[in-house]
Amino acid sequence: MMNKNGFTLIELLIVITIIAILAGAVLPYVQQYVEDSRNSRAKQDLDEIRNALIRFETDQSRPYDKTDTSGLVGPYMNKATADPWGRPYAISPASSTCYSFGPDRIHNTGDEVVVYFRPPLAISRAFWEDANRSLVVDTGDNLILRLTRPLVSDVTTLTPADFIFSNNPPNTFTSAATSSYDMTVTLAMDFAGNPAFQTGSDTISANDPNNILDGEGVQCIATQATVIKSR
Repeated sequence: MMNKNGFTLIELLIVITIIAILAGAVLPYVQQYVEDSRNSRAKQDLDEIRNALIRFETDQSRPYDKTDTSGLVGPYMNKATADPWGRPYAISPASSTCYSFGPDRIHNTGDEVVVYFRPPLAISRAFWEDANRSLVVDTGDNLILRLTRPLVSDVTTLTPADFIFSNNPPNTFTSAATSSYDMTVTLAMDFAGNPAFQTGSDTISANDPNNILDGEGVQCIATQATVIKSR
């Protein structure tokens, strides 16, 4: 009797069907692995960009104000790189984030990979400015606050109730100004004849709740009180 060599057509179809079933079962896991790898790489790249932004703002004593990494290449980064999906990384100075547009390469669709490069909004320093040259804290002087993030809230709506003073707060703020460039708020004070706080000993912190909002609409955190110093 002649030995049978090779496969019959039915056997080949069975083998192909089995391979197709196995491939279909494994493919989603492979795709997920590839996507996870891309996300991991994006996070690593963004960590590098975040560190470069921190070094920039420390060295330059001002916030980074570009929406891409062009201002970092050279002193703070070796080169600009694209994300794993082929788009350049982006920076949002207002929201203190650097990010990738994600797999769909479109902004604000929920699949972005985002890293914050500044701490949450808080009061880092507080200064009294003797605007009227009276040599004492009184009406007409300014309270200058240094913040960890730029504000988007209308600072003209800020009131002493947004803050906690350890002693003798202003009665009202008569005017306000902000600079997103140096993340500083200047508040002109009116004590309405009442005693004023003392610099070097009295403190200020954000109240909870408050209307001091960052670029994402998140309120200033109530941190440890900051001593109000003379400028």
